[in-house]
Amino acid sequence: MKMSVIAKKFITSSIDVSNFNPLCKAVGDALRVEILKVLQDNSFGVLELCSIFEIGQPAMSHHLKVLSKCHLVSTKRDGANIFYQRNNFNPEENLQSFQSTLFKTINGFQLSESVARNIESIKTAREKVSIEFFNKNVSLFQENQDLIASWLNYGPSLENLLPKHNIEGKLAVDVGSGLGDFLPTLSSLFDKVIAIDNAKEVLEECTQNITSKKLSNVSTFLGNLKEFEFQTTKADLISLNMVLHHNINPQNVLKECSAVLAENGFMLITELCNHNQEWTKTSCGDLWCGFEPEIIEKWAKECELKKLESMFIAQRNGFKTQIHIFKK
Repeated sequence: MKMSVIAKKFITSSIDVSNFNPLCKAVGDALRVEILKVLQDNSFGVLELCSIFEIGQPAMSHHLKVLSKCHLVSTKRDGANIFYQRNNFNPEENLQSFQSTLFKTINGFQLSESVARNIESIKTAREKVSIEFFNKNVSLFQENQDLIASWLNYGPSLENLLPKHNIEGKLAVDVGSGLGDFLPTLSSLFDKVIAIDNAKEVLEECTQNITSKKLSNVSTFLGNLKEFEFQTTKADLISLNMVLHHNINPQNVLKECSAVLAENGFMLITELCNHNQEWTKTSCGDLWCGFEPEIIEKWAKECELKKLESMFIAQRNGFKTQIHIFKK
């Protein structure tokens, strides 16, 4: 990396060299630069990063400590697990422009084939665990859902928001439909509805519910949104209800959804607020212990989605549900 070119642009008399020099030193190591590239759109634990780069934990912990000390990475706790992610905001105001340009430069780099392959292996393993859980526990789906946040608790509030914001149109896509609780409402407001789920057993039961309720304008798709081929019409509404905490990369899910959302289209997100109840990972197939509302809003803003309204609903067992409506 031509650090001298970037540094020359941003070094001024107002920058504290004692802070600037360690930051340059931190990115003067090729492996640490590659770590920052890997963390561009993902968050990983220490052991996962060790697997990605095929190095020992002491060495990886050292590199992460250097990056963390210079505010290039930050951590977030998910239950008992700690994940590393890029820190896009340096607390030193004078270094913010430099760090932003640095990250933009790193974004353009290419990962080695082995690192890219190892990342996909980890993602596939995470996703496989979640899909296998739902396929094996479809009979317990409703019971497990009721332990945290059942449709009866948040569904009516969600449905009341649609007419309030005049949400209707030609096409609605319900990502992660589950058993299809939201589909009757969507069917009444849109010309066509597509229910997408990547768990075969769950989608089969959802299809049975669609048939029994005679929702003739609702079709299903087994897989994820990225695999679904849109024709000429983009979606007027994409709903993600209790979906993000089951996905290996929730931020990318929002990006993929935004890409197929029509101009002035709506995105509806229902999610758990951040919690520390790790039993949900084994009992309910969760990959994340909810999210802070600010994180979801930040991801949506990065997708150029404007927030229209947010609301919060207390659930039993100490859980709290957040509902957001965004417009493109």
